[in-house]
Amino acid sequence: MTSNFTTQNTSILATAPSLQLGIWITTGCACFAYGLGFVGNLLSLIVFCTQDEFRKISTGLLFMLITISNFIHLWTLASDYLTLYSIAMYANTFMQCRLSYYIQNISRAMSTYWMVTVALDRLIRTEYPMRSKKICTKHNVIII
Repeated sequence: MTSNFTTQNTSILATAPSLQLGIWITTGCACFAYGLGFVGNLLSLIVFCTQDEFRKISTGLLFMLITISNFIHLWTLASDYLTLYSIAMYANTFMQCRLSYYIQNISRAMSTYWMVTVALDRLIRTEYPMRSKKICTKHNVIII
């Protein structure tokens, strides 16, 4: 690798063939991982929306909310990754630079929040099976 410190080119390192190979491998792995993430979240959402068993209980609604927040988070990560290759998903710089990171952090926090809520829901269902019918309802999940 040779260094390039000219003011006309903003890159610090010129791309050597070994670096180009690493970039292509990384890009391929990222596309594969993001693709699997989108497919997995889509299939999870289909299962949670179509199965009556999941829609009747509070845990199913929580899993659906986790899937939605994970999908939003994955979308923002993929759009940020594409900016490395000068592909802007948003026309406005504010949307790409500020709002995208804000949505990333919110969706990550909401996903964690829903996972903790699922854990509490399952704890209540196992420790207090008689009271769980009144506590663990879809209405209470909506309130939370």
